[in-house]
Amino acid sequence: MMLKNTLPTIKFFLEMPFSLRQRRLSSIRSAITKDEFISMLTSTPSASTIAGMLWDKLNDVKVHDDFTPYPDDDLSQVYGLSDEDLDEDVILFILHSVKREVPSKEAIARFGPVRTPRDIVRFIAIRE
Repeated sequence: MMLKNTLPTIKFFLEMPFSLRQRRLSSIRSAITKDEFISMLTSTPSASTIAGMLWDKLNDVKVHDDFTPYPDDDLSQVYGLSDEDLDEDVILFILHSVKREVPSKEAIARFGPVRTPRDIVRFIAIRE
């Protein structure tokens, strides 16, 4: 019973740095819509599907209600996504959803680091 009561408090403290960053970003930039986010990231219909799925995923992990994702947000600093979370919960989910193969380790190394939503869309879209 004691642990159940402390979980919301623990969650609050773990999310605090990201909530503060998201709140600050929300105060200095305009909120954008899902369609605007997609148009900022894409030039093909398949990339639009990827960007739309990414928007939904990022909105699932945001912690500040008024915050909207932007294409060049740092996924680690703004959302608190570790490499493992990004790989498993975001990239692999989208790859499977759009029926793309998981790239080889060599292809991943050639692409370089994935740090922003823009990187994710490019990384998945080139798998066509």
